[in-house]
Amino acid sequence: MFTSLILLLSLALCTYSSEHVEKCYHYVGCFDNSPPFDIANGHLPLSPEELDIKLHLFTTKNVAEPDVLDYKDASSIKQSHFNVKLPVKIIVHGYFSRGSGNWVTILKNEILKKEKVNVITVDWRIGAATVNYEQAIANTRMVAMQMKLLLKLMVDHLHLPLQNVHLIGHSLGAHTSGYVGHMFGSKIGRITAMDASEPNFKDADPTVRVDGSDAIFVDAIHTDSKPFTSFGVDGGLGLMMSYGDVDFYVNGGTDQPGCKTVMESIWNFFGMRKRSLSKTVACSHVRAHEVFIASINNPCLFRAFPCDNYKKFLRGECTTCGGEGCGVLGYYSNKYSKRGKKYLRTLSEDPYCGYQYEIKASIESTKDIWNADGELHINFGASVNDLTSSGILKVTDAKVDSLTYQGVIIVDKHVQPIEIVVAHVKSNRKDYPTPSFVINSLEVTSLDSNRKVSSVPGPYSAGGQISAVIPMLDGDAIIG
Repeated sequence: MFTSLILLLSLALCTYSSEHVEKCYHYVGCFDNSPPFDIANGHLPLSPEELDIKLHLFTTKNVAEPDVLDYKDASSIKQSHFNVKLPVKIIVHGYFSRGSGNWVTILKNEILKKEKVNVITVDWRIGAATVNYEQAIANTRMVAMQMKLLLKLMVDHLHLPLQNVHLIGHSLGAHTSGYVGHMFGSKIGRITAMDASEPNFKDADPTVRVDGSDAIFVDAIHTDSKPFTSFGVDGGLGLMMSYGDVDFYVNGGTDQPGCKTVMESIWNFFGMRKRSLSKTVACSHVRAHEVFIASINNPCLFRAFPCDNYKKFLRGECTTCGGEGCGVLGYYSNKYSKRGKKYLRTLSEDPYCGYQYEIKASIESTKDIWNADGELHINFGASVNDLTSSGILKVTDAKVDSLTYQGVIIVDKHVQPIEIVVAHVKSNRKDYPTPSFVINSLEVTSLDSNRKVSSVPGPYSAGGQISAVIPMLDGDAIIG
C-alpha cells in the first residue's frame, strides 16, 4: 500500500488528453469525459465486470458474515438481513485500499457495537489498486453509480427514506460519496468526508467532488491538508479548503502528532524498520478515519472550537464557543447544529481524544526560554504524588505578551479539581542549556468543563532539573 509514492509517480507520468470520449455499459448507463468530468485527464471508468465491485451488508445479526447485495436485483436486498426501519451506514474506502481492509472492518464493528443499523461496505479494490491515479478517479464514477442504483432499489422496493442514509468515505471514497449525494439531489441524510483527496480536486467543480450541497448534513475531517504541490518534500493528500457544513481541522489539518514527515517515513521504511508505508508516508491521511472510529464508543468527546486559523487556536485566542458555537468531531457531529470551521488538538495515539486546557503563565526569563526553543511542561493532579495528567506548551506556538505565555495544551486525563501543578522548561537546542525561570502566576482553564483554577500567589522558581511546584485555587466556572 504505497499510496503516496504511487500517487506522486502516477501524476508525474500522466499526460493530458483532450479527446472527447464516451463509454456506455449495460444497466449502469453512459459516461463521458467532458467538463466537469475532465478531472480524470480523459480517463473513463472501467466496466462493471472489470471492476467487480462488492457491496456487502452487515447487521447485528451477521456481524462477521456479510450478505452480498446486487445493485441490479432487489431480491438480494429482500432476502438479506437488511432492515428498512434502521439507519443505513455505507463505508467507502479510498485509493489503494479495500473494503475488507483493516480500518473498514474496525469501523463496521465499532458501529454495530454501538447500535442496530445496516452497515454496507463498498469494496472497489480493483479500481482503487491501479498505479494510474487518474484511472482510479474515473473508476469512482462507476462505484458511485452502483451505490446509487442499490439505494434506488431500496427506495423503490422497500421505501427507504434517504434521510436515514449516512455515507462515510475516506480519500477518494469521500468524493465518491459526494457524487452519490449529488445524483440524489442532496436528499441523502449525511455524508462524512474523511480527508477527501486533494490531487486533481482542489479547484474542481462541486459536481465532481464532495461538497456541502451533496447531503442534508456534510461533516468534513481534515488531517493531511498540506498543498500537494509541495509533495516532493512534505506535501499532503487531503483538501485544505472548507467544503462541508462543518469542517474539523484536526491539529490544524496538516501534520498529525506521532506521524513523521514523508522523507523520514521513507527512510525508516527502507532502513528496515518494518511498518507499512500506509501507516508512515500516509500516516496523517489515515488519521482521519482513525479519529472517526475512536469517536464512536469513547466517552471522551472531540470538542472543537470556531476560529479563523489554527495558529490563533493554539495561542488560546479561540477557547470559547462564541456566537458560532462549538462542534464535536466524529460519529455524533450531526447532533450539534453549529456550522463552520472548527479546530481541535488530539493525542498522538489511539484513542486520540484528550482534554484541552488553556494555560496562561506569567514567567520571568521569557527571552531565555524563547532562545532555547523551549517547551513548558505542565503536570497536574490532586497532589504531588498524584500527577495524573501532563501536557506541553511550545513557546513557538504560544501567545507571548510581555512576561505572559498563553496557549492550549492537550492531556489524556481530565482532572477535577486541579490542586497541584508541577512545571518545568525543556530546551530543544543542544547548544542552549535549560534556562532558570520564575512563574509569578498561573491559570489553567478546562475547555471541556469551562472551569478555571489559579495559582496561589507566587513566585515559584525553577530551572535545570528542578521543577516549580505550584498549589492551585479553584475558580469560578466560565460562561463560554
